Amino acid sequence: MTGGTGSCGFDGFNAYTTWSLNADETELTLNYHGVFTPDITKQEVYRITEATTSTIKSISEVDLTDFGGIKSDWNFEWSAKAK
Repeated sequence: MTGGTGSCGFDGFNAYTTWSLNADETELTLNYHGVFTPDITKQEVYRITEATTSTIKSISEVDLTDFGGIKSDWNFEWSAKAK
């Protein structure tokens, strides 16, 4: 599968609408909009480091230099849960 729709439920201020994988399945892209700005679509892109039938592990660069912070890689892991 290379894409889908539905809510991911990460937080209360963003509504995640669709997701997709690039052709070689090394990047996961999540599309979303703010609940107060539904006409502006944003994206989050994650580099996939490992994927199985029940988990996805990835890295995403977070750049906080505009706020006096640093640029760093954040590690994420998603796990499947039975309904």
